Amino acid sequence: LSTIPYVEGASLCLTTLGIAAACRCVESARWALVAGLLAGATIGCKYTGLAFGAAPIAAVVLLADRSQSARKAALLGVGMLLTAGPWLVRNGWWTGNPVFPLLYDLLGGPDWTPELAANFSRAHRSTHFSFADALWFAQDVAYRNDWQNALAFAFAPLALLSSRPRR
Repeated sequence: LSTIPYVEGASLCLTTLGIAAACRCVESARWALVAGLLAGATIGCKYTGLAFGAAPIAAVVLLADRSQSARKAALLGVGMLLTAGPWLVRNGWWTGNPVFPLLYDLLGGPDWTPELAANFSRAHRSTHFSFADALWFAQDVAYRNDWQNALAFAFAPLALLSSRPRR
């Protein structure tokens, strides 16, 4: 994703840093706040950051070590509100819909019509949900794509050679 010059590189970086911070929650619950700040920032990059960034970060925070889980969940939520909250409030102020143009049918939005909402939904919704489609996309990412090269496969076995115990 880092070869695409849009928000994907930043989102991927924030998600990686957020998961790293979430893994540190075992040491101190305060890392949940850092993870939450990064999770909220992924949402600020793009709405899909909720599913592909914030959700995995939250899962690591809440499932990696269940001690102090209520405190960690609260710190995670505060962090997410601090970074994603202003962006959602701004959207709500400008459009009346904090996630505009999403949820247009429920919350509405200025200068937007049901026809535009239908076009937006059609353009952004995938119709590829079969196992064959998933297999094709996995192969495309693994070896068909021009942006992928053999180094990904050459260095992958090195991850198995580490002698350090894993958590």
